[in-house]
Amino acid sequence: EQQGIPYQDIGPLVFKKGFTRRFIDGKAPTSSELLAEISVTIDQLAQNKALVIIDGVGHPAVGSVVGVSNAEVASAFACKIFFVANPGIGAAIDNAVLGISFLQAKGLNNIGVIFNKIPSASLEATRHYVSKRLPELLPDVKLLGFIGEEPIITNDFSKVLDQNWFSTWIDIKSMEKWLGLKLT
Repeated sequence: EQQGIPYQDIGPLVFKKGFTRRFIDGKAPTSSELLAEISVTIDQLAQNKALVIIDGVGHPAVGSVVGVSNAEVASAFACKIFFVANPGIGAAIDNAVLGISFLQAKGLNNIGVIFNKIPSASLEATRHYVSKRLPELLPDVKLLGFIGEEPIITNDFSKVLDQNWFSTWIDIKSMEKWLGLKLT
């Protein structure tokens, strides 16, 4: 908000204690009603915006129990999906394949992946092996980059942008082409 970027820090669907049981017992809004409420919120935030980022909670299947998984929310919109993968090689690739396969099973195919919080000591090895293996396993997914766990020294986000912090990890030109937007 300090940077003039509007946001909503929590969406309309919150899983409070007992919500799942109430939903299953038919004492909560239906999946369609929940998705409609989420859609209204996103549509309001999207007015006059070139880009809206919706941060789903957890993995793509979260919310499936009530028929409003992260994948189902994404499928309600013509959108691209940034899949943020865990650091590492073996387990990280396995988890990415599992989550992205779920998205694809829901009919979502415009997916880009960023591997996040990679320890600096293993960044080059992770980049090498993930870049070599992931396209073989998920040929239709755009590998967008790798973000190290290096701490940001400042709390002032504008300074982070000025230092081109993000572009040291992510190929901005490739991302712009994938998104169909000019970010810089």
